Amino acid sequence: MNRKSAKMSVEASNEAEIGDRRLDKTGARSRDWIRAWLIGAAMTCAGMSSAQAWPYGDDAEADSGEVAAPAFCEGIPRQSVGRLSLPGAIKMALCHNPSVVKARRDVRSARLNYDAEDAKYASEVEFTVNESYQFGDTSQIENVVNVDPANPTSIRSNSERTYMSLRWTAPWWYKSEFKYEAAKSRLGIQLAEARLNRTEQDVMFSVYKAYLAALVQKHKLDIETRKLEAISDQSKTQQRNFELGRASEVGVVIEEGNLLNQQLTAGDTREAMDTKMNELLGWLDIKNATGVELDDYPLEPGKSDVHAYDIDRALQFQTQEVNIQIVQQAVEIDKHEDVWKPTVSTWAGYSPYIKSVGTSQSREINDLVTVGVEVQVELPNFEARDAAVKVASHDKTMLDEQLRGAIDDTRSQSRQFQNKLTKLTEQIELLDKLRKVQERRLEAGRKSVELGTMNPMEYRNLESNLDATQTQRLDKLFDYLVAEAELKHLHGIDVLANIR
Repeated sequence: MNRKSAKMSVEASNEAEIGDRRLDKTGARSRDWIRAWLIGAAMTCAGMSSAQAWPYGDDAEADSGEVAAPAFCEGIPRQSVGRLSLPGAIKMALCHNPSVVKARRDVRSARLNYDAEDAKYASEVEFTVNESYQFGDTSQIENVVNVDPANPTSIRSNSERTYMSLRWTAPWWYKSEFKYEAAKSRLGIQLAEARLNRTEQDVMFSVYKAYLAALVQKHKLDIETRKLEAISDQSKTQQRNFELGRASEVGVVIEEGNLLNQQLTAGDTREAMDTKMNELLGWLDIKNATGVELDDYPLEPGKSDVHAYDIDRALQFQTQEVNIQIVQQAVEIDKHEDVWKPTVSTWAGYSPYIKSVGTSQSREINDLVTVGVEVQVELPNFEARDAAVKVASHDKTMLDEQLRGAIDDTRSQSRQFQNKLTKLTEQIELLDKLRKVQERRLEAGRKSVELGTMNPMEYRNLESNLDATQTQRLDKLFDYLVAEAELKHLHGIDVLANIR
């Protein structure tokens, strides 16, 4: 993207203001076309192709517009939550989470920074007009032609001089440091966009995990609430039996102790659920929200093959940022190694000179047209250049090591998550079998209580065992779903396929 500047100044000896002269739209478009043609001609004469002129990627103009939020954000108000679903929570986070909003603004900043750097690496066109007037008499005139010597006092001499010049300074395609800064800024846009994508993926995963954690605690609270109701009923029954003389006072005291313990357990579970809910709402940037209800979500293992994920996709996603930084550092090295910075300007000037003399209005007109080429070369400081190259090369070496570490970590994490999912699947299957056995035992125990061959305390132990298995299974299901989401997150895959 090229830039241009136009400057026009008018001066007069009597300090009269001539006024501003502005190019209309037609003139601006014409000058753009002329400048583009001149740049193309200069590149052709220098034997440079467009690829040589811009060796670091597409030279298309960077989009400096705002990074818009997803379209669904228009239908998601902020701080207005009654019931909350998992897809709705993720969408709300993508719209309002401060980290995501900041990442979008960083992309905007990167694009503006590119515009600023690109403006430095651009040709400039400068148009100058100077106009002057001189007023004189015979004492100021020498070698005047066509003047009556008999009447010299009537002679007046006026002169007008106009100077117009057009200067074009083109970027020196191989040697300008601004070329490298513009290339780094373009890569900066790619880096900001990659970080935006990473931030969105991180937030989606975190919301998914926080939502499941709160939902698991809700199910645990349901289990503890049912146990509390059962123990409360048993305590009341024991109290009535004691009043009827069918139970001892010791049994009543034991039931009261069990009831108090269960109340404490249920209270701790409710407190844990409130903590998880606050963590979830924090990711949504919702503060002081009360009465939020979570929609249910199937807490069951996925049916996808955990070993079917493409490791190459994971490597591409996990190393995207460091790869861009490595290219940026390579550009930095090229900038320091290529320190010659010639500046080439071409200019043309036109200077008509008009002199009017005496009553006869004799005029003497002289035209002068000048053209030229100006080349300026800055001699580099080679010692400073070599030191800068060493620093940039060291930084690139560190990034290369970071890249290798990221590749190794990605492969290792992929194997760990896959192995974890396999083990969790086996554990959940065993818990399912145990739960079915305990359910049959509980049904048999209920019949035994009705027949009087099992006392209520033994039956309640069977219920407690089943509740403990249910709770353990919830924990394993949570671990499985989180591990599956971590595997998706490693590959840059949305935790929910239909979220966007």
